[in-house]
Amino acid sequence: MQKKIIYFIVILFVTAGMTYAETSLIIKSGKKKSVGFPHQKHQKMMSCAKCHNLFDKKKDSIQALIEKKKLKKKEVMAVCLKCHREMKRENKKTGPTSCVKCHNN
Repeated sequence: MQKKIIYFIVILFVTAGMTYAETSLIIKSGKKKSVGFPHQKHQKMMSCAKCHNLFDKKKDSIQALIEKKKLKKKEVMAVCLKCHREMKRENKKTGPTSCVKCHNN
């Protein structure tokens, strides 16, 4: 009985870790640390077009566009900050607006 409970707990943690990995993205940055992006949380709060009008819905599309000079280095960050600051002004719960709170990966 105890082994079954231990196996259940292990499976639960592994599954939770896989779910987190699938829904959180790491966005590479220039000189600062990369940004962890809780994609699923954003999907629930806004339209996909808010961000995906800048880049495709493909892995590493942001980095590819920066390398091809089709996306400015801080263009994505500007969109994030604009939205977070607007929500903060409206006294809504929002994500970080400081460098170190985003660039921590």
